[in-house]
Amino acid sequence: MAADTKTNAYLLGNATLMMTPFGNDPFALLPDTDSIGMVKNIAMNVESDTIELRNGIQQILVDSQKSNVRTTLSAEVYEFSAANLFRGMSLNRATVMPKRGKLKTAIGGAATTTLVVNTNPLPGDATTGITAVGDIPNGATILIQRANGQDDYVYPVRVTAATTTATGDFTVTAAVPAGVSFAAGDNVWIVNEVPMGDQSDQDFFSLKIAGTLSNYDKPVVMIIPKVKVTKGFQINFSETDYGSMPFEFTPYYLNTAEAANGRMAEIGTKRTGYTYVA
Repeated sequence: MAADTKTNAYLLGNATLMMTPFGNDPFALLPDTDSIGMVKNIAMNVESDTIELRNGIQQILVDSQKSNVRTTLSAEVYEFSAANLFRGMSLNRATVMPKRGKLKTAIGGAATTTLVVNTNPLPGDATTGITAVGDIPNGATILIQRANGQDDYVYPVRVTAATTTATGDFTVTAAVPAGVSFAAGDNVWIVNEVPMGDQSDQDFFSLKIAGTLSNYDKPVVMIIPKVKVTKGFQINFSETDYGSMPFEFTPYYLNTAEAANGRMAEIGTKRTGYTYVA
């Protein structure tokens, strides 16, 4: 006979994963500004080992102590933004807002160092338009992409001087070699550069996870103030399934100085975080 249920505190659904560089207050994270986007299958696990004391020929157990307490967290991240690609390598890096323009004049196959670009924002998102010379600064990375069905013909260039503008035309200094050609109207993307296999030291982050139980929207919130992403960067092209990045986080214990900072004192040095559940 099945046991009677005691509560309606069942768990079915997803949660919002919010991240911020370590040192910021994880309690204050908000979905609109700090969510990393669509995630699935967030899983938190706490495990430990046991040191046992046994006695006699029969090796009877007379005492034991918990050891090697460890917390692990994983999530499937579906939004391949530059910020998430950096996070997937546990790197806190500033990113630029992607912008889209289009070539006003063709690049006919002869070498050139000048591009004339007009704005061409994504439909319904005016923030992706090029509206000022600061949108294409010296040192920016640009991808020039053929439109109209040949979207794999792409050439990366770097801007090598300040962009100028007149009557809606943006004149960009960037070298395109002979043999590379694009038509007027082809796409010009201002993009981020994300290093692969970067040997820089990993950065710490702080996390807040907010979800609900399956009845009455009872909240479940986790605060983990100090983590590194030990696995995450993955780009997998597939024609049958949407790609995701399998983030794996390793939580760390705060030291005494860190635990004295604001609300971190609530967490202290003896735990990696708290789960708050209604």
